[in-house]
Amino acid sequence: MRAPISPRSPALHAVLAEDTSLVNFDVRVAPKQAIDAQAFKRFKRDPATVRPTNHLRLISHEFPWTIEIDYREDAPAGYKRVVTCGDVWHALHIALACELSSSEWAILSVSNSKEQVERKRNMEKILAARPYEQGRYPRRYDWLGRNVVFRGLAKDDDLTRKILIPGKEPCTETWV
Repeated sequence: MRAPISPRSPALHAVLAEDTSLVNFDVRVAPKQAIDAQAFKRFKRDPATVRPTNHLRLISHEFPWTIEIDYREDAPAGYKRVVTCGDVWHALHIALACELSSSEWAILSVSNSKEQVERKRNMEKILAARPYEQGRYPRRYDWLGRNVVFRGLAKDDDLTRKILIPGKEPCTETWV
């Protein structure tokens, strides 16, 4: 049984596409624990894209960094490792569970924009309420506030062009 094809993102596996995703999960929790066991087992090894790729980039309107899944140099000669749905879920969780860097915290600390001041205030509340054993330092998912549920990916070529660092190689499979 295959998942339906996404009308808005036919190049993406339907379980990852925003308009057809059957899997929503809290990115703060490891995908194996957060995603329904049957769905996780069924889709984790499926290629993330219809035309299998070994390089996929994730960006967001909600946070200022990119998440790279790049297997171009990892595969032994004659073997091409492709990005799977499980790789996407895992990369999101791992990248967002990282501690916030000093420079990321500085964006919030020195910014006078209403949005960033509010984001910092919300993060401080989250940290104050976090159990001691989970650590009292901000993580990247704290940047998201309450928007911690993965609901699928979509294309946004305008955002992709805007945030590409000058001199950095574009990635055909860039998803928001």
